[in-house]
Amino acid sequence: MNSLTLLSLLENWDAIEQTDTYGGVAQPERLQQVARAACDEWAGDLVEIGCQYGLASVQLAQVARAYNRKLITIDPYQIGTQNCDGGELEIFLEATAPYSDVVEFYRLDSRDGTVAKLLRSRPLAFAFVDGLHTYAACQNDIANTKHAGLITVDDVLWSEEVQRAFCEAEQSLHRTAVRIVSLREGYLV
Repeated sequence: MNSLTLLSLLENWDAIEQTDTYGGVAQPERLQQVARAACDEWAGDLVEIGCQYGLASVQLAQVARAYNRKLITIDPYQIGTQNCDGGELEIFLEATAPYSDVVEFYRLDSRDGTVAKLLRSRPLAFAFVDGLHTYAACQNDIANTKHAGLITVDDVLWSEEVQRAFCEAEQSLHRTAVRIVSLREGYLV
């Protein structure tokens, strides 16, 4: 997949998201479409770092099942950390229960060395990076998924630290960054 192919996929979503200042109204469905395109192009599993309620996880699990792949999900669900006030894990587990045949859940901080070993040992077609929104954590998550065919980094629209890690990854990984202003995520092809 090249950047022009990805842009043509994303153009249809631009008009939908222009009505939302956050750029995420249709994001789970968009991620599913992009993950399908990535699986058409590359071998390997899918990974999601930072799962919260599992909205994107369900969409990605459907892709994993359709392509006979696995979805690796990573989130520490540590109460008091970013977007974790309690109850999120239970909602995630309930949402992903119908996909237990394809979802591998690791309740770990993505900066844990176990995660690096796990991800680097698996071929990856698609990665969705939506973990801790600090520069160092995002940079780490991108580094651990750098061998994925397509890396999607969430919240580059509003997080300066995530945006910085994303832009630096474009250079350091020699990838093409694809960004549409109305979408909250960016893509590294």
